[in-house]
Amino acid sequence: MGKPPVKMTPMLRQYLEIKEQHKDTILFYRMGDFYEMFFDDAVTAAKVLGITLTSRSSKDDENKVPMCGVPFHAVSGYLAKMVKAGYRVAICEQTEDPREAKGIVKREVIRVVTPGVTTEEQLLDEKSNRYVCAIVVHGVSRNLSRAGLSFLDVSTGEFLVSELNLPPQSFDPVIEELTRMQPAELVITEKDHEYLLPAIDTLQVLLPGLCITSRQEFFFEPETATLTLTDHFRTANLAGFGCEAMPAGIRAAGGLLS
Repeated sequence: MGKPPVKMTPMLRQYLEIKEQHKDTILFYRMGDFYEMFFDDAVTAAKVLGITLTSRSSKDDENKVPMCGVPFHAVSGYLAKMVKAGYRVAICEQTEDPREAKGIVKREVIRVVTPGVTTEEQLLDEKSNRYVCAIVVHGVSRNLSRAGLSFLDVSTGEFLVSELNLPPQSFDPVIEELTRMQPAELVITEKDHEYLLPAIDTLQVLLPGLCITSRQEFFFEPETATLTLTDHFRTANLAGFGCEAMPAGIRAAGGLLS
């Protein structure tokens, strides 16, 4: 994020505090009848949305704050553009009546819209699936790794689990499968992020707008993932789903549903 101004207003201070909790999103900050964006978020959003980038008034250029805004009643169309460009968007609403507020109006993020996890009609293409995919790399031996893949289309409920063998120093099988399935969002563990970086770089060229989301390793641990799946499907085990022999796939599927 860009350098904050020397003189901080209560509103900008609140904005930065909320933004700190949602660093990997574009923050749509509600102010009256508009959602405003500031600093680097404003620069990015103005470019993606094709709207005017302006700034909060300041006597010197060094302390000007880049900003842009969109009307709240038309936000769905702007969200669609951001999501289709591969960005996660945090919707921050006013949570108290401004007329009753003592000081700055309370605000909080009520939802985060991501490319792979949305059911809003304007953000979906009726002619194709819109998958979110989770991937986990599971070591089998010194010369063999296995990638667990799980795909979910929240608009249809389709949920897929698979595994792929990875040759040494090669992510080709994963790249081929993801290029075929064309997910809108890829969820990976924080631990695997650096290891998968060569594959991610290639995928972002082949799949423009692919959103990359990192999650804590805990959600992908075998026991946690298995418990998440059995709780979700209300079963004692996973035998009926034909994936009990897919430890990497189970980890990916459980992490995806967490």
